[in-house]
Amino acid sequence: VSASGFRDASRLSGSDPAMMRDILLTNKTAILQQLAHYQQRLTAVTALLERSDENEIAAWLQERQAEYAIYKQKKQ
Repeated sequence: VSASGFRDASRLSGSDPAMMRDILLTNKTAILQQLAHYQQRLTAVTALLERSDENEIAAWLQERQAEYAIYKQKKQ
């Protein structure tokens, strides 16, 4: 992550800790579900990289690209 990407990803770190605590606790169930989802995806991409299979990595990236296209389309 570089420059603006890091800034955007870390922006909440500058928020009031008490407010963020309340947000986290209020939304605990949804946050835990999303964290579990991201952990699964991180585990999958870790295994993918460890196998170093170029075709499998390319297929995974194409799947992510398709997911992003759907996401962008829904936002419009």
